[in-house]
Amino acid sequence: MQPQKGIPKLWVLFFCLCVGFAAYKIMLAWAGLPDWSSLLEQFPTYALPAVVGLSVAGYFARFLAWHANLVDLGHRLPLLSSLQCYLAGYLFLVTPARAGLSVRAFYLRDQGVPYSSSAAALLIERFNDIVATFVLSLLVFNHTIQWLGPMALGVGLLLLAAIAIFALARKGRLSKRPLGLSAPWLQRRLEPLRAVWRNSSGLLRKPGFWRSQALVVAGFMLYGLGLYVALTGLLSDISPWATVGVYAFSTVVNSFSFIPVGLGGTEATMVLLLSLFQVGQRQSVSAIILSRLGNVWLMVLLGAIATALIALRKRLAKS
Repeated sequence: MQPQKGIPKLWVLFFCLCVGFAAYKIMLAWAGLPDWSSLLEQFPTYALPAVVGLSVAGYFARFLAWHANLVDLGHRLPLLSSLQCYLAGYLFLVTPARAGLSVRAFYLRDQGVPYSSSAAALLIERFNDIVATFVLSLLVFNHTIQWLGPMALGVGLLLLAAIAIFALARKGRLSKRPLGLSAPWLQRRLEPLRAVWRNSSGLLRKPGFWRSQALVVAGFMLYGLGLYVALTGLLSDISPWATVGVYAFSTVVNSFSFIPVGLGGTEATMVLLLSLFQVGQRQSVSAIILSRLGNVWLMVLLGAIATALIALRKRLAKS
């Protein structure tokens, strides 16, 4: 039996891990920190558990939104099985544009969820992420008014696009509009794409869409608060709301790039924005690395554990 071609190859994951390790080593050297132990020694003992706890809580909020979307699509999976599939996708979190998250579709297929539903859930999840980070980015305007013009333009364009998509979904045009193609074989090939649009527009029409959006906003707020805990551990004078805005704005800036998880770009944007709040370079770099260890690399580890558990469950089922 040949392996499924749709699952990202492990060499892509290893390459992205090497890129991430190199990026953080460069940041450590830039901040004047010789190694990882010197980084952790700067923080009080509560900092790492607090950052990890806030990150896990944020991801759990986003998982609840994702699971609720599957339920709205008619797939009531056991919560533990759904959580395993969700976490397993994060093994490939560091792939470019988070494309590796689509690996969930293969695990969900074994649970009876068709690809059209899993793809729609992923599409709405990414849409929720973009809206949440744009909205939370507005918090940074309290002290950096010079960003108001271009940022307001970006937010306005995004909201107009969101309103247009939502309006089309409410009228059912995303799923009912004909493809305008007369060739039956071409329509058959494009039918899976139409199925994804039908499911996505169906989720947008349901009242649960706003519940999912609120959960995703809460998740990103918790990530930003994790960065705030790391900064306060280094005695930085910055408000929690400004920190959440900095985190969200940095995520927005790099959300459309094909850099793995915005490695380097997101961190550089955070350093730049934190400097506007009079946060020192050493403090910002140290806090950012600790925060990213909690909300990126921890999830890669949990994704590996979930993937191993799914593989073990399949092996036991076969035996």
